[in-house]
Amino acid sequence: MSAASAVIILLIALLINGGLAFIPGRIAKDKGYSFGGYWCLSFFLSFLVGIITTACIPDRNQGQNAAVQQTGQELYCRKCGEALANHPANESSQMAAVTPGAQFLRNHLGFIVTGALLFAYIAIGVNYTDHFLSPSNLMNMLRQFCGIGMIALGVAASSRLRGPDFSMASVMGLASVIAAAVVNAGLFAEGAVVTILVCWFIGLTSGAVISFLRAPAVIVTLMMSLLVRAIAYTASDGMPVVLNQRFMDPHILTYAFLPLCAVIAFLALLLAGRLTPLRATLSGGAARSAMEMLGYGFTAIIAGLAGFAFTFRLNSAQPTLGIGFEALILLVFVAIQSSSLLDHGLAALGYSLAVALLWTVLGNVSSLVGLSPYIHTIQQSILVFILLCIACFVRGGVRQALLPGGRHQSLLDINH
Repeated sequence: MSAASAVIILLIALLINGGLAFIPGRIAKDKGYSFGGYWCLSFFLSFLVGIITTACIPDRNQGQNAAVQQTGQELYCRKCGEALANHPANESSQMAAVTPGAQFLRNHLGFIVTGALLFAYIAIGVNYTDHFLSPSNLMNMLRQFCGIGMIALGVAASSRLRGPDFSMASVMGLASVIAAAVVNAGLFAEGAVVTILVCWFIGLTSGAVISFLRAPAVIVTLMMSLLVRAIAYTASDGMPVVLNQRFMDPHILTYAFLPLCAVIAFLALLLAGRLTPLRATLSGGAARSAMEMLGYGFTAIIAGLAGFAFTFRLNSAQPTLGIGFEALILLVFVAIQSSSLLDHGLAALGYSLAVALLWTVLGNVSSLVGLSPYIHTIQQSILVFILLCIACFVRGGVRQALLPGGRHQSLLDINH
């Protein structure tokens, strides 16, 4: 059996298994248990284990509080992970309790699944292709990882503000076109400055609407993405713009920009008060909104740097650059939401690079085994769906899974 057939069979099995897992999840929910938890149990341990387990568990809707008092077991808040006994009495009575085992899953299930998927795709690449571990392919994956990692860092920063910035994908394309036009005029340094300023303005515009007008980040950044992509197509007539000269080894930019983007993402979180030093001084009001607006400006700069690096690596500007990266942005966001341990900004930045590595390996293995782009897109969608289900389990529902860390309002609400 070929590698492509093995991957296709694996995808079909995952889809069927995921669909069947809804049945035990629904039964568990009717009995007062977590739908996401039992869906994950059924998905990873088989439908048969899930249906037997849900058939044996007692109905928790009756006498739950009395049972807890009799056992004396220490329980934890499903929202913040703190021991339930530490909550005020009026809050504790309104919060669902979580056992230590469930709390472990809420903290680590996302890490386990991400690591298992990464290991599985590496195993497929090693066992079904001879080229996966070759030096040339490893260097190619490193260059791809650096570019993808830049976007992942920007997503991690924006997701800790008021929501992920989906316009980063289109900003890459516009930055590529602007950089090529200015550089072809013989102005390398000026091209870099102009590109960064344009991207910064785009990010500030989105950030102002999100932070001051309290508009949902998902809607604002998607609308901005459509506008920016249209401008990129108009400026280039929808055609690639070939660079007429090279200034340096293009791979140097790719390697150098990744740590630079990490520093910018850190600054975005620091200014927005998502890290300890400024959190107390930016408790609310216009000052905090202004800092969050600057944070979105920094994430747009990260996208611009990624577009700049891709332009010199490809030796041409591509107005289509970044198409399909919306799936990467969503994947990084739900992956960060899949563990309450990642609510801290620095932890989210680090983990985003692990997700970027998974995305890189997935694309490389799919290319080596000869999968069609359509099957590859299905793989990406399934990957996002799996991590979204885990995020729903961790956060206690779909609406909570779509919240940036530390927020208490849905991204789908007009008013925060």
